[in-house]
Amino acid sequence: MLEARDIRYSHHRRLPPVLRGAYLSVRRGEVVGLAGPSGAGKTTLGRILAGYLEPDAGTILVDGEPLPRRGTQPVQLVFQHPEFAVDPRWRLREALTETGRPDPSLLSDLGITPALLDRFPHEVSGGELQRVAVARALQTDAPFLIADEMSAMLDAITQAQLWHAVLDRVASGRLGVVAISHDEQLLSVVADRLVRLEEGRLTEDVNAITAQSVLGADRVIEDSTLR
Repeated sequence: MLEARDIRYSHHRRLPPVLRGAYLSVRRGEVVGLAGPSGAGKTTLGRILAGYLEPDAGTILVDGEPLPRRGTQPVQLVFQHPEFAVDPRWRLREALTETGRPDPSLLSDLGITPALLDRFPHEVSGGELQRVAVARALQTDAPFLIADEMSAMLDAITQAQLWHAVLDRVASGRLGVVAISHDEQLLSVVADRLVRLEEGRLTEDVNAITAQSVLGADRVIEDSTLR
C-alpha cells in the first residue's frame, strides 16, 4: 500500500502552506482519482508521493516502509509534459532502456515501434513521446504510478491507448495508480474512487459514482469519449 500520512508542505516559509495535513492511501489494483481546483497542490502532492519533493512534515510509506533514497523507486511519476522526463541528446531507445529491458508486449500495447525508438525526442510528437514515458515508468514494475495529467494534451486515440495499458496492469493487481486531473469526466471513467484536494486537505468524495467501479475499465473506455 502507498500511504501519505499528515503531509504538510509550503513552497516558501513566508507563504501559506499548500498542504495542511494530507492523508491518502492507495492499494495495488485500484485507481484513486485526485481532483481539485488549479493551484490546490495536486501536482505538489504527486511529486511528494513519488519522492521528487521532501514534505515539510509527514511521511510517505510503501508497504510500511519509507521511500528508498537510491535505486529504482517504487512510486513512478508520469508528467503531463514528457519532454521534461527524457534527455534530448538520447535516442528514445536509450531513454527507454535507462529504466530496464523493454518488454515487447508492453511496447505493443502502447503502440511503440522499433522505428520510433530510433528517433530523438525532438523528432516525434508529444503523444509518441508520452507513450515512451509511460513505458519507462511501467517497465520498472514499480507497484505504484502517479499519473499527473498524463493524457491531458493528447488526442483521444492516444489517450485511450495509454489508459488501456495502465488499467490492464491495475486489473492484474500489480499496480496502484493516483490519477491527477482537472478532467472529472476522465476520472469518472478510470478511477475506482475520487478524492478532492481543497484548502490543503484531502477528502473522499463519497457521492462520486465512478463508471470504472460500476462497469469495468474495458467497457467504459470503449463506450466513452476516450475512444
